[in-house]
Amino acid sequence: MPMTPDEALGELLRISQQLAELSPADPQRAPLESRREELRTAAREAALSSRNPDNARDELAHLRRRLAALDAETVKTPSWQAHLPARINDPDAPARLINRRIDELNEPQRQELEARIAELEAQLGETK
Repeated sequence: MPMTPDEALGELLRISQQLAELSPADPQRAPLESRREELRTAAREAALSSRNPDNARDELAHLRRRLAALDAETVKTPSWQAHLPARINDPDAPARLINRRIDELNEPQRQELEARIAELEAQLGETK
């Protein structure tokens, strides 16, 4: 028999209290954390299934815009620097280094956005 939302919340709270009492190296943590993640996933899926599809589509469009903004967040080589002779220096080197660092810093956010987009697309039955 499926759990009611109150039962799931009660179990999540109980698990959270038990985890707070255990040390980080305690072997009892792994099954509790696994069960907590199962309950969270079930709750997330239940919430998504009852969500208004228009609201989910709006969130999906917003997340896609945020992902596009991350892609657009780059430093371009100034035109004056691009026209310098490349005998000694690579005029694109500073921009390339900065862009690489921007990408490294944005990677966790990018992964979160892509995962959420995939969830919403699966819920809505959409693809890019």
